[in-house]
Amino acid sequence: MNSILVVNGLLKTPREAINETIERVKSLRIEQGYTQEDLAERAGIPFSTYRHFEQTGKISLERLLKVAMVLGDPSRLIELFPESKYQSLDEVERLQTADESPPKRAGRKGRL
Repeated sequence: MNSILVVNGLLKTPREAINETIERVKSLRIEQGYTQEDLAERAGIPFSTYRHFEQTGKISLERLLKVAMVLGDPSRLIELFPESKYQSLDEVERLQTADESPPKRAGRKGRL
């Protein structure tokens, strides 16, 4: 079963979202006048790792953040996961359990 994502109002598979990310990074790299080798060097990652990313989309999060730091604003990646309003996982689980409890039945009117 394939997962479906909604990106900018459009339905996409994870593979389509990865390919779009690759194209955006590549486009930014070219706009800013970097070769693959230049960008890898500035990001402090091996050239082969960056080349592999543009070919397959596979890269560690740490290295993707390094690439983002060279190309622009890496905070946009961090904003994918906004801070939770909960203090702990226990609190989330307690609230979910409370939401899942069956509703209480109302009593009958006119009963003695």
